[in-house]
Amino acid sequence: MKDNKNIAVVFPGQGSQRPGMGKDFCEQISVCRQTFEEAADALGWDVSAMCFGKMKKLNLTEYTQPCIVTTEICMLRGLHERYGFAADYFGGHSLGEFTALVAAGVMPLGRHCKNSPDTRQVDAEAVPVGVGGMAAVISENIDIDMLKNLMNGLNAGVANINSTNQVVISGELTAIDETEKR
Repeated sequence: MKDNKNIAVVFPGQGSQRPGMGKDFCEQISVCRQTFEEAADALGWDVSAMCFGKMKKLNLTEYTQPCIVTTEICMLRGLHERYGFAADYFGGHSLGEFTALVAAGVMPLGRHCKNSPDTRQVDAEAVPVGVGGMAAVISENIDIDMLKNLMNGLNAGVANINSTNQVVISGELTAIDETEKR
């Protein structure tokens, strides 16, 4: 398939998780099942059960991150096996940067899974479950100062400016809800 040069793959970050993610690939392509087994061996828990089921734990950072990276690598490997798809460059947004490192061969998937639990645990403990959250604000040419004024007096703030049309806010869930209302 690789007739063109300069093919890039960009991986999304946390928040892209969904129950059932990667299941269709695993049902059809053996390398995808092997990818989930590789991650499960490194983590000591069944990554496919977490991804394919309807477990609420999938939204907890300590599970979300390895599940997303595993699914993204599964899909990339599956596309390569099934269609010969290969990329020259890899990039990612936030957590997707780790997937890019694995995809580029800089870091093995199992090592990523083994090395990042401490970081995931710190992330998970930073704010108790159900207290904090994030939301993407999407609009043409977002006025950051106006957005900050909308959050004035609330326990929320701008977490990331993804582009002129998308800003992520984070804080207490009640503050996120109030910002959305405002």
